Amino acid sequence: MIKSGDIVIKKTGGNKMFVIDNRDGLVHCTWCTELCYTKKFSEDELVLVTEYDSIIKQLSRQDRIDELFKDTSE
Repeated sequence: MIKSGDIVIKKTGGNKMFVIDNRDGLVHCTWCTELCYTKKFSEDELVLVTEYDSIIKQLSRQDRIDELFKDTSE
């Protein structure tokens, strides 16, 4: 469960966001680029940054493994 103070990212990617509040699955987030933004997202749209980073690393690792095996099978 996502809670206040967590750092999240949309499952589709984008900016890291700070969670202000989570009420009934509606997560209030804020983030800054050149400007600061605040928006509410469904909890289903978000993932903790630590989980996201882990998934990206695993995918990247699998891509490298696939590339190595592709080179040896030719």
